[in-house]
Amino acid sequence: MARRDRANSLLRTLAEAFAFLDMHAIGDPTQQTDGEVACDNWLATLAARHAGLEQAIAEEWGRPAPNTLSLTRMKRRKLRIKERIVGLLWSAEINLRAS
Repeated sequence: MARRDRANSLLRTLAEAFAFLDMHAIGDPTQQTDGEVACDNWLATLAARHAGLEQAIAEEWGRPAPNTLSLTRMKRRKLRIKERIVGLLWSAEINLRAS
């Protein structure tokens, strides 16, 4: 139960962080600094990895006898990536508020 609560909490935080960044996004990407562009690229890379793991987990569950060890490892990797995304978004939110 605690893991499910933690995962749901992370998902809510992630959704709130994305909503905050959408509201405060700079309309013209040419006005972004190199650091902001690099952060956006890194976020996109992490999001792609997260989506890839989500798909791999779904495929593994679809097998007649899913490998539970493999599923556990993929889920942990996916959670670590999500935590990195949330950390980046929180730091971006702090930077936006400081500006």
